[in-house]
Amino acid sequence: MYKIYKEKLKFKTFTPVQKKVFDIYKKQKSIVAIAPTGTGKTHAYGIPVIDSIDVSIKRLQSIILVPTNELIRQVELMLSKLNQFVNIYSITGLDELKRKRIDSSQLIITTPKKIMKLINTNLLNIKHLKNVVLDEADMMFEGDFISDLNDLTSYISNVRYLLFSASLKRNMKPFINNFFGVYELIDTTKDHKLKIRDLFVYSREETKLYNLYKIIKSLNPFFGVIFVSKKNNINLIKEYLLEKNIKVNIFSSDLKLRKRLSMLKSARNYSFQWLLSSDILSRGIDLEISLIINYDFPDNIKTYFHRRGRTGRMDNEGDVISIYGEKDKELIQKLSKQGIKILKAKIVNDNLTVSSQKKQMNAIKRELKIRKPIKRPKYSKIKLKRGLKK
Repeated sequence: MYKIYKEKLKFKTFTPVQKKVFDIYKKQKSIVAIAPTGTGKTHAYGIPVIDSIDVSIKRLQSIILVPTNELIRQVELMLSKLNQFVNIYSITGLDELKRKRIDSSQLIITTPKKIMKLINTNLLNIKHLKNVVLDEADMMFEGDFISDLNDLTSYISNVRYLLFSASLKRNMKPFINNFFGVYELIDTTKDHKLKIRDLFVYSREETKLYNLYKIIKSLNPFFGVIFVSKKNNINLIKEYLLEKNIKVNIFSSDLKLRKRLSMLKSARNYSFQWLLSSDILSRGIDLEISLIINYDFPDNIKTYFHRRGRTGRMDNEGDVISIYGEKDKELIQKLSKQGIKILKAKIVNDNLTVSSQKKQMNAIKRELKIRKPIKRPKYSKIKLKRGLKK
């Protein structure tokens, strides 16, 4: 099923969440799909939704709702490659609402707030509407989207809902039970084995910037992202790294939307090696990132997993290096209980090294100071391995 799309996308195989969604979609049921980040959820709903659109009917047939403008553009980019004859209209903060485009659009991609604006201004014809997709739903139910979603259901009925999320939150369940009708729950969390290594480097607060610099100098990823929890620290870190001749670009909500979209386009073309970002980049953005550095720990475990999910996507390998202090040890323990293998690392002779976690070897390794160095492939070799141009 959907073999033509696998060939177009040059996929070797479909992921577990994709296979299960494809199978259930044929049954005409609503779907609630839970799967880790980076496992192909966009194509899991995108392929059957695009395939179900009747291109001879120049009217709206499906709506995809996402929480951010960056994700609107990303989903449009991914789905427009599936069928060039489907008329897709993505509505971001950059767009003016154009009746001609809305009237002829077969698929609209936007946020809940913007779709309600279309409804309130009588610009939406839903006579042929079949599907409403809620992507990155856990993020939508965290913010002020819930009132827009409730309003949407009062206007749109007798459609199939497809909800995709990295987790099923308690506050989603009343919404699902009230509006989804007969639905199928898919949870492929245990079916996906992510190839991500989590390293933790201890640092005192006063040496944090220096240790970040040492970590960057000891590694040479084809593309790395440095996450910072406090936006106020981003410019400080950038200036420090520039003084050390480390070139970094900034991505944060302080940038205008046009600039953020341009930055993501450059990142996808690997125009630079390092991106310094707030947590705005941690949710849903699909980039091929080989290394994540957490300059500081996020406030909660969920955000750690979202940051972590930016690497090791679609069966690729990835590394996450977190700089931590005394106050973060409790959070690390919680991560361990949730299945994260904790690998403690140190900077030794300007190289990042990691020791084995086998308890019986700890005492010997402390005494002999034996460390296993992380492999440092050259930048050009990594690029070639990833299929990029020289």
